[in-house]
Amino acid sequence: MKLINVNAADSIKTKAQKLERFLGEHYFHPGGMMYAMWYFNGDELRPFVSRDFDGMATFKIKAGTSMEALHNNENSPYNAGQFLWSQCLRYEVTKDDEALRYAAKAFRSLDLNYRLAEDRGEHGFFCKPYNLVYSTETSPDQYVPIAQGLWEYRKHCDRATRQRIEQQMLPAMSDWWRLRDYKIVYFDHEGDWLRHADARCQYGPSYVVMHVMAHQLTGKQEYRDEADRVLEFCLPFAWRHDLLREQMLNEGKTFWPERLNGYEYDASRRKYLHLDWENYAAISYPATALAWLIENDDTSNQPLMQHALANYLRHARQPLTEDLMSRYWNQTDLDTGKCYPLVRPRISTNRKDYIVDFDWNFCAYASKICWGEATARVADIALLAHRHATGFSPGALSLCRDILRRLNDDRLRWFIDPDGKQLMPEDIWLNRVLSSEVPAATALTYWRARAWNIDLDA
Repeated sequence: MKLINVNAADSIKTKAQKLERFLGEHYFHPGGMMYAMWYFNGDELRPFVSRDFDGMATFKIKAGTSMEALHNNENSPYNAGQFLWSQCLRYEVTKDDEALRYAAKAFRSLDLNYRLAEDRGEHGFFCKPYNLVYSTETSPDQYVPIAQGLWEYRKHCDRATRQRIEQQMLPAMSDWWRLRDYKIVYFDHEGDWLRHADARCQYGPSYVVMHVMAHQLTGKQEYRDEADRVLEFCLPFAWRHDLLREQMLNEGKTFWPERLNGYEYDASRRKYLHLDWENYAAISYPATALAWLIENDDTSNQPLMQHALANYLRHARQPLTEDLMSRYWNQTDLDTGKCYPLVRPRISTNRKDYIVDFDWNFCAYASKICWGEATARVADIALLAHRHATGFSPGALSLCRDILRRLNDDRLRWFIDPDGKQLMPEDIWLNRVLSSEVPAATALTYWRARAWNIDLDA
């Protein structure tokens, strides 16, 4: 049986329904946790096993996590949070019992994950549950859909579950980040995930959301105070390119690695160029956070947030191809604001020659490979900008529709090779991965629109 059959000719409603049914019926481990990624090659769709990586270029993290566990479980909490959120919105629109059933499965996945740390006295921690067991790994992005999914689910669940969410989980999530001062180790890298400018742009507004939620639920002033403190860090909600442009103009700082000399879209523009890889896709985190704050928090910053949403969309759409897929490797001209593909062959096996400092063959070269996750996020950002910053976001709703209209089985993948020539042979497995975001994100965007009385199929 072919578990997914999404065609570009399907209505967006049909695509959302096909994907949410696949997720709800097939994408949970028998133990209850939701999967992140699956092997996806032709009609073969299943959890990863070790043989899928035979002869392939892989990478290692300190915990010694296997590649199959890494990809089956890496973004399990993120995926479950998005799916929970989507099914809550679906229930609000349709009152369909199936939506509540799926939401309960997604919540159980999150609750099982939460209990892994709770049983160790570490309340508020959602780990990346490699091999379905506790790990010390997490990343701030996991909390973005979890917080908002739980916020919606509390309106529809039973009393005991609501109390667990309101009295334990959401306040503890706020505490976990605040009390550790936003410092974690992720993929062997210890970082400050608030004060570093990139991290602040990407995740700061999401921390504010968690603290505001905790304040509204508990009434404790310490949460409001922390929300306001972090908010000051974030203002005026600049995106990372805005900050980099300011540094370039004020300090003469350049952002083009010497190892990329000769691969510029125009060598005379070198002093204006910035290397981008995964950065564009992270715009979705502050965008979803600001949308929540506009809807749920009494703040004088709403006009600024509306302008920020429009600015986020402007940046997010820059790496889109003519066929509306988002490139993974890019060079951005900070002077003109235009984005161009970055293509460079592997010039050696020496890590110092890699495009970015990550010990993985995929980072040894740059190509026109496209990224499913980022494309799905652009559609959602466009919908958010249309809803909350309509006057500043021309074409936003049309862009959302156009991206989702093109969605088919091929575009459900983690990485999409547009011509079959962008990946080296040892990286070909990257084009055989079901995205950890596109299925749930499609359902979320569709039901978000329906909740706002927007017909994406119109």
